[in-house]
Amino acid sequence: MIVKAGLAKALEKRSNDPKFEAIAAASEDCAKRKVGLWNTDPKFVEKHIRQVIYFGEADYNQSKLLEEANKEPKPLAAILEYVFGTNFVSLYIYKLKTVVKMQMVHLYTPKETE
Repeated sequence: MIVKAGLAKALEKRSNDPKFEAIAAASEDCAKRKVGLWNTDPKFVEKHIRQVIYFGEADYNQSKLLEEANKEPKPLAAILEYVFGTNFVSLYIYKLKTVVKMQMVHLYTPKETE
């Protein structure tokens, strides 16, 4: 459904899943019609497509990121985008327009009696 709406695209590598062809066709259809991800109208892009700085890109500066985060009121609003296992997560931080991967250690869940 999200591929048909133009909000996601099929991976370029082939899958063994029999539904892959339908997903790839929906992705190609949206690309041809310039729907969602493929809409290049500057007003649409500005309103609907976020600009993100990822680790490893030229603009990614860990020191600067930490400095900017310390200036913001806490807590920082973020979207939990992905959970890798039980203690490693990927977050998108709105104010910093950055994706951060974070490993949490010594997780503790208090009991109701505490």
